[in-house]
Amino acid sequence: MAFGLFGSDNRNGPGVEKDRPEKKRFFLFFELFFRKFSKMVYSSLLYFLFLLPSAVLTVLGFLFVRVPPLDLIGMTLGLALIGPATCGFTYLMRQMSLEQPVFIWHDFWTNLKKNAKQALMFSSLDAVVIFLVVSSLRYSMAQFNEGVMQYIMVVCYCAVALVLLMMHFYIYLMMITLDLKISQLIKNALILAIAGIKTNVITVFWVLTLAVIPALVIAPDFLFLIVLIIVPLIYASFIGFIIVFNSFPQVKRLLIDPYYAANPEARKNNPFGFETGDEEDEPVFTDLGVLEPKDNSSSVSGSGNGTKTIS
Repeated sequence: MAFGLFGSDNRNGPGVEKDRPEKKRFFLFFELFFRKFSKMVYSSLLYFLFLLPSAVLTVLGFLFVRVPPLDLIGMTLGLALIGPATCGFTYLMRQMSLEQPVFIWHDFWTNLKKNAKQALMFSSLDAVVIFLVVSSLRYSMAQFNEGVMQYIMVVCYCAVALVLLMMHFYIYLMMITLDLKISQLIKNALILAIAGIKTNVITVFWVLTLAVIPALVIAPDFLFLIVLIIVPLIYASFIGFIIVFNSFPQVKRLLIDPYYAANPEARKNNPFGFETGDEEDEPVFTDLGVLEPKDNSSSVSGSGNGTKTIS
């Protein structure tokens, strides 16, 4: 179900009465967000603090390098560094969306360290791909009046950018949850982007609305204040919570539930706080990677070697 669709919440978890009336997902989203508001603010500030080096690199790149596409170098280096912090932040959003206990600094730092190597590898690869897509799009836009082929190329680049955006809804969420190699993360993210297209389009709508519309309608002076004050305080958590709240049910349906269906003895030890492996629908995809319960108290482990599991 998606934020914006009036589906029902049928989860049972700690602090959730088993027989309580089902709640519409739309209302559940706001109930959870405002109930956890102080933790959302803390999470946003923490994430923003760890992203400051990336932001500085991006700004310096645009200020001191004016020759395209080299002016994107700062942004590319900045994006290459965001992986570990994004893992920590995503874990916080996931736990709060599942109404699970969360200790902001401890959980953020633990998951940042635990996934640091794989996250840096992916964010570095991701930064290169984004650099290529943005550079190609800018070139095609500059040649926009040169013929119909340029129109087709712009549409293609925009389509690729949209698919990449939807894949990002799942990459870090799977990284903190499942035992997958980077190649599996990318493949699964593409599958989930397509399989959950209706939910993903709604998520894209809200993300772009919240990220782009203010930049178009708010005066530059006020926009600077918003970026300086509102974004570090709550904006990141609001957008991040929308993404995780919408996307995790797809991960549960297509990856977690099939694992517990195949391994019923593991259900009692599942760390998510909801019933698993009892879906009526048969798994849609079967070759989605190695899934095993992860001990969340374990130290940093290698990626994709069978030691990282569900957390």
